[in-house]
Amino acid sequence: MNKYGWLGCEKIREKNTRVLIAAVRKYPVKIVTHPGLRVDIDTHALSLVCRERGTALEINSNYTSESRKFLEKALQTEVKFAVSSDAHHPSQVGSFQRALSLIEEMGIPPARIINVE
Repeated sequence: MNKYGWLGCEKIREKNTRVLIAAVRKYPVKIVTHPGLRVDIDTHALSLVCRERGTALEINSNYTSESRKFLEKALQTEVKFAVSSDAHHPSQVGSFQRALSLIEEMGIPPARIINVE
């Protein structure tokens, strides 16, 4: 079982990863949003394909605690990232502070982020 209690979790993880990688390879995907959020994937494998295709992975300001594990794996590759406020209310649009704090805390170089100067 995995953290969600599913049986056959390795097969589900492999299929989730395969589907995301196939989409990135087939379509002009600029950013994969919510990578690994509530869906078990092989972050390292996805990151390698995204790096190869020029696709960024999202660093979401609403899910910073859930993002740490995926970021640790993704940082092992040279994949780029995009910061998102993931606003669920108009007052949250452009609210990046939690994501920027996580980026600083994890030492992610600004050169790896496509939408931050």
